[in-house]
Amino acid sequence: MYNVITPCFYITFRKDKNMNGKPNLLIIQTDEQSLNTLGVYGNMEIETPNIDRIGKEGIIFNNFFTCTAVCTPSRGCFLTGRYPHSHGAFFNDQPLHRNEITLAHILKANGYSTGYSGKWHLDNPAAEEIQWISKQRSMGFDDCKWMFNRGHKKSVVEYNQNVKFFPETDKGRYMTDWLIDKTAEFIITHKNEPFFYMTSVPDPHMPFTVREPYASMFQAENMSLPETFWEEAPLPRVVKYREEKLGKNKTGISIDNPDREITMKQYKAGYFGEIKCIDDAVGRLLYILEQKKILDNTIIVFTSDHGDYMGEHTIYSKNMLYESVYHIPLLVRCPELIAPHTINKRYICITDFMQTILGLMNITGSGREQGRDASCLLRNNHSDWNDEIYIHHPAFTFEDINRPNQSKQYAGIITPEYELVLARDGNHILFDRQHDPDQLCNIAGSSSKAGITAELSRKIMKHNAFFSAPAYSWLADIV
Repeated sequence: MYNVITPCFYITFRKDKNMNGKPNLLIIQTDEQSLNTLGVYGNMEIETPNIDRIGKEGIIFNNFFTCTAVCTPSRGCFLTGRYPHSHGAFFNDQPLHRNEITLAHILKANGYSTGYSGKWHLDNPAAEEIQWISKQRSMGFDDCKWMFNRGHKKSVVEYNQNVKFFPETDKGRYMTDWLIDKTAEFIITHKNEPFFYMTSVPDPHMPFTVREPYASMFQAENMSLPETFWEEAPLPRVVKYREEKLGKNKTGISIDNPDREITMKQYKAGYFGEIKCIDDAVGRLLYILEQKKILDNTIIVFTSDHGDYMGEHTIYSKNMLYESVYHIPLLVRCPELIAPHTINKRYICITDFMQTILGLMNITGSGREQGRDASCLLRNNHSDWNDEIYIHHPAFTFEDINRPNQSKQYAGIITPEYELVLARDGNHILFDRQHDPDQLCNIAGSSSKAGITAELSRKIMKHNAFFSAPAYSWLADIV
């Protein structure tokens, strides 16, 4: 039985001698994991009892969205509470502005020991795939020994205080397992003091390979594909561009490949294997926290940076403009603060996360955050909450970056009823989320939706103007 409380969710604050007023914070963030890969969000093909436990014993956010479905900008929004053009890491391999104030900075200033392991992806491009982040550039995470900028190597070998990564799954400790080892070491070391630790697992991002027994756990022939995999309706221009790109890259998923169905199923089997490995690793962390008697004194967050198209609309990977890569999981457990079996249905953006978690912890932010504090919902003060998510399409934020083509510049909004994406070249996209949940029919330009389009367009322009987003410069010409 769940406490489904709309528009707010229930919270109880209880002072406990073990909490000392400062609960720990543990964030587990995966890379490119879709909302529909977890049991608590309705997945029936893969069992994820450990990740599900976080939500079942805490809160499940049904409508948590990123504003940008690409790794770097999304992660920057998560940790600063600011939009991509503001924090500076607006596209993959762009660094955060050095004056940004992260969640780690705030918690460190409030007496927390801070640490991070795994993929960072918020520093300069590296010549090598793995680039270690120094403490001078770790943006508030003091324990950054195992923090690397980017890369999706699969296994790790440690020797004589050195570390070597391999693309193969069987050369050493599997990456996910190794990162959980490092997380456990930090927890055990800091169990008697308030800590904030973030584990950034590079899976289930491609390549979709994983160690045994997970590599053999799911068979391609048993994998289902979404109905839109066989979509025949005219695709929006941005998706046609994606098809051309996939064809050039010979990924095997391009629409003219007769074997694309089995290729997609093979990808999905590997993807699910990676997720099952992550779930077991999360279970190990929960066990360690329980054994150290700090499980209920720790706010545990499970989330991802964005989703992954697993064949939806004939494509895979990320970005594009369909909802499924923007709609991501967010589960939070802390029985001392959040009633179990709770579901939140309000629309929360990734830029709202930092303000919200700080509000839950009764800690004041820096004042630079652009997101909203959803902890106001916890206090039943929800009169001014708007269920609106704004899309900041990352690849074309600034016109002087790689001379972007104007036909690929977008800004959008997601509401409970619609998703509208405005394109600089006029090829707009409008989906009716209530009557067309699979987003098969682009009704932009429909005379019956002219009023809706105009209203949402004004909201998009007002939002971009308020935050001085670069898209405002061209939105003003088309709205």
